[in-house]
Amino acid sequence: DTAEAYAELLKTSYEAVKEGNSNAKVLIAGLSMPEGLYNAPHDYISIFENLDGGKYFDIMDVHWYEYVGDYKKHPIPVSSGGNKLTEFMDSLKETLGQYGHGNAAIWFTEVGTYSGSNVIAAGSSETAPSQTEKEHAAEVLKRYIYFVANGVEKVFWHNMLEGIDGGADHYFNNNGLVYNGDGADDPGTEGLKKLAYYTYKLMTEKLEGSDWDSIATVKEDDNGVYAYKFTNSGKNIWVAWNDDAQSRTVSLGDLGISGSASVTEAIPDATGGSQLSENDYPGFFNAYTASNEITIEENPIFIEEI
Repeated sequence: DTAEAYAELLKTSYEAVKEGNSNAKVLIAGLSMPEGLYNAPHDYISIFENLDGGKYFDIMDVHWYEYVGDYKKHPIPVSSGGNKLTEFMDSLKETLGQYGHGNAAIWFTEVGTYSGSNVIAAGSSETAPSQTEKEHAAEVLKRYIYFVANGVEKVFWHNMLEGIDGGADHYFNNNGLVYNGDGADDPGTEGLKKLAYYTYKLMTEKLEGSDWDSIATVKEDDNGVYAYKFTNSGKNIWVAWNDDAQSRTVSLGDLGISGSASVTEAIPDATGGSQLSENDYPGFFNAYTASNEITIEENPIFIEEI
């Protein structure tokens, strides 16, 4: 009911958890959207002020939802700190440091957007904008890459299988990577994997085991190309996409690649998961070899040195 009461609950819980298992990590309850850090009476700064500085949680928990393209900038305005993900992260880290929690890791334990054309917006009775399976799949990868490259230690997509309170057409019932047979645009096949499922699977296989502390931001333009370099046991792999309406041609040298490269599109060559057979994985991802330059479009790509 108040910031003071929540701080007392967190203190009591933290002490009990640590007594039971000193190695356990405690997350503060999830910040549902950026402006919640600042906006009284239930703002998190007021909670921090009641935590005696630097105690009672190990991990700062944030949720980041809304629509396709909102991975970079949250659409709901904030009173300070900025709407952009990068501005919010800087403000959050500064605030945590001011109140003695500078060592807290930052996790995004709820991240998501939906696919479908008959989805009801969260917290509203209005129909949300239509978002295709391809757009949904691209957003899954962009959010993981962009968030981790900008200081988020762990990212959790919400969720693997569709289904949550609110009914078939509800926003949160259409975020999943696998249909449950009850969504707004669900083809009626329970367990049918969306394009996003296969994009998530490929991303995991390409990037698992990377050095997450040394991700290099190669390009990051508000209306252009985004490219990030990951290193895994000496092997380099780039993830890139273009948020501009026009495709962009980039030389491999500009990305730091001296020779040729293998390019794999991160979105399956289909309009929906119903067109794919899991037995064909990963053959439905277009792949080619680039010698001097590559064309980067809206759908993300993986680029690997040869």
